[in-house]
Amino acid sequence: MLNLTHAVRWTAAASMLLALSGCGKENESAPYTESTPDATPAGSESTVVNTGTEPDGLIEAFNGQMCSVLSTSVLDSGIVIDELVIGTGEVCPEGATVTMQYHGTLADGTVFDTTRGDGPRGPWPLGNLIKGWQQGVPGMKVGGIRRLTIPYQLAYGEAGSSSIPPKADLTFIIELVTIEP
Repeated sequence: MLNLTHAVRWTAAASMLLALSGCGKENESAPYTESTPDATPAGSESTVVNTGTEPDGLIEAFNGQMCSVLSTSVLDSGIVIDELVIGTGEVCPEGATVTMQYHGTLADGTVFDTTRGDGPRGPWPLGNLIKGWQQGVPGMKVGGIRRLTIPYQLAYGEAGSSSIPPKADLTFIIELVTIEP
């Protein structure tokens, strides 16, 4: 019985260390609109903090980084922002011009666009990108990584796009690489 108690304690301690570690090294066309703040603008979110690890495990980001969710915010617009890495650089203002890495998937996990293996793309003015990025990127710091879950109304809408079906909710893992002056 004593050995079982020790095993439970060691498992709990290891789980806490994994949750606190965030990301670490372990052994991939921009989201433009067809026409077309502080990441969490005042009065436009509810936040759940310290969510720990994903129920399904770690999330693959870029260059072998595996991340856990540090916190989750839901904007009034329905965008879900999962913080995976808090950057250490400049904070991205609304309307900035940015260079990003990203990995975009449909709700079923189908990849429709990615920079994994290719490196960052841009620079792009946020105002030229889908509304989900216009609302979900500001407030990030350079070096930060987020997962944005974007309702179809703030992505490619009812019509979709060449590689995106109509009314498709999208998920992006994004890393803010640079902000143009």
